Amino acid sequence: MPLSTVVSAGCGAHRIFYKLLGEENAPHKLIFTMGLGGDHAQWQPQTEYFIARGDCQVLVYDNRGVGFSDPVAGRWTTKNMAQDALSLLDNLNWKHNVHIIGISMGGMISQELALLDLPRFRSITLISTISGGVESLGLFASSLPNGIRKLAATFTANSPRARLKNGLKLLYPREFLNQTTVNEETGEEETYFSKLRKALIERGVRNKEAGMQPPAISSLIKQALAVATHRVSNENLKRMSRHFQDAALVITGDSDILVHPQNSNTLRLGLRAKLLILPLGGHGANEQFPEKVNGKIYENILLGNQHVARM
Repeated sequence: MPLSTVVSAGCGAHRIFYKLLGEENAPHKLIFTMGLGGDHAQWQPQTEYFIARGDCQVLVYDNRGVGFSDPVAGRWTTKNMAQDALSLLDNLNWKHNVHIIGISMGGMISQELALLDLPRFRSITLISTISGGVESLGLFASSLPNGIRKLAATFTANSPRARLKNGLKLLYPREFLNQTTVNEETGEEETYFSKLRKALIERGVRNKEAGMQPPAISSLIKQALAVATHRVSNENLKRMSRHFQDAALVITGDSDILVHPQNSNTLRLGLRAKLLILPLGGHGANEQFPEKVNGKIYENILLGNQHVARM
């Protein structure tokens, strides 16, 4: 099991689980950071796409206290979780031309990661996330009680079946889940609820067979507090904007019950980024619309590399 010992300020040494996928000599290096309570396997719709391209090497990992990574004593912040990621990149000798992708809390960590060493990174894609501060928290509060109720129900459910059902309702709007699609294997119609439920069950079985345990409630609370206290200043957003130029992308669903779409517009304005709004898109946009999301991420990667060529 690939574990890397990382060191974060005030947190000491601990181990972070990671997977490197794709060819070592691939020209594009991508780091994906998952959201609250999520593990590396939830990037499957992206890892499969970018590995199949043949020109990308992908790094996925488990945040502290989740999946196979060690829990850490004390308070957690998005910045010290970003320090975990930076230390992991150092250990892997990924010190140049790296592309950042993060979703939800992982998007907050990604902002802090970029700010720790801007010259290392070539593009940034932020999905279903916020820059933090009073305005973001106010918009977040406007989603109460629906979003928080479903979030709590997902992580406190007594059975895997209940967690799965609640999780799908948390990540995707009901109208989308009730729509039908064609099963690629059988050719028969099925609802998106059935399709996504099957995919998540299969992923959960693989995780369980590998020995992964659900995150402890204490880890989820620490991550939630990190989200609540996350804030990137307007000045730091401008720093990122000057560095990434046109290689900054923000993606949001217009039906996200956890991150108000206005947060994405605020983030777009601060970064002067491109904005992709997904109709009927929920919080789990990376799995809901993988073709659209993957294509836009790749376009952003190419823009980042063009920026390097112009320097």
